[in-house]
Amino acid sequence: MAKLKDVSLTSLSERPDSQKFNGETRCVEDLFYANTKPIDTKNTNKISICLFDKQYDSEKLSMFNIKMDVSQPLIDVMEINHYFDFDKYFEQPLEKRKRIILDLLYKDSIKVCEVENWDSTNFKLAYEACLEKDLKNVFYDKEKAWNRNRSMYVNLKVIFETDILQGIVEVYRKDGSLVLQKELFTVKPMQIQHPFFAKVKWLSRNKFRVAPISFFNQLTDDEFWDIEVEG
Repeated sequence: MAKLKDVSLTSLSERPDSQKFNGETRCVEDLFYANTKPIDTKNTNKISICLFDKQYDSEKLSMFNIKMDVSQPLIDVMEINHYFDFDKYFEQPLEKRKRIILDLLYKDSIKVCEVENWDSTNFKLAYEACLEKDLKNVFYDKEKAWNRNRSMYVNLKVIFETDILQGIVEVYRKDGSLVLQKELFTVKPMQIQHPFFAKVKWLSRNKFRVAPISFFNQLTDDEFWDIEVEG
């Protein structure tokens, strides 16, 4: 029995703005993923939605007899190919574009579930959760990592938007008053993994170390951050 949770949306078009589109999808993809509980399937772990532009790509797709608008099993991945109106998409304001991406993720997930006779409840709940959050992908990866004498604690926040991926560290006193809020990094959006950070390690009463998961060295030269605050 496999567990399906991951749904990706990617432009494979020859259009020059394909990479811009793919960058914009990451935050909504991640939000949908974070709110989806795994679905039992026979051997499928992922749904991969691939988008093409009819003007740029139809000749090549026809040459290779690529089927459109139907799901096709590829080992442990279910793939769906669509033609997509990128010009119309980029004409929309940012919040509208995020909703278009969410709707594509959701509708194809439901379509695959119907064809394969899988329970689609978790995808419906994930869709509703994304809408309730107004498509804002802001989350705490670590919360209340206390120091040794429990006088202060650390929260690690991630802000994931269409144009940035940002990490914030927050330090609070025991009474809840803010001691420090500091930006750790700001990089271009990319596919991330959860949990995002490794453990917060307190080195002393008022000094701690924040370490990202190992993949993070693809984004920055920083292997960790040592931060000291006033006691």
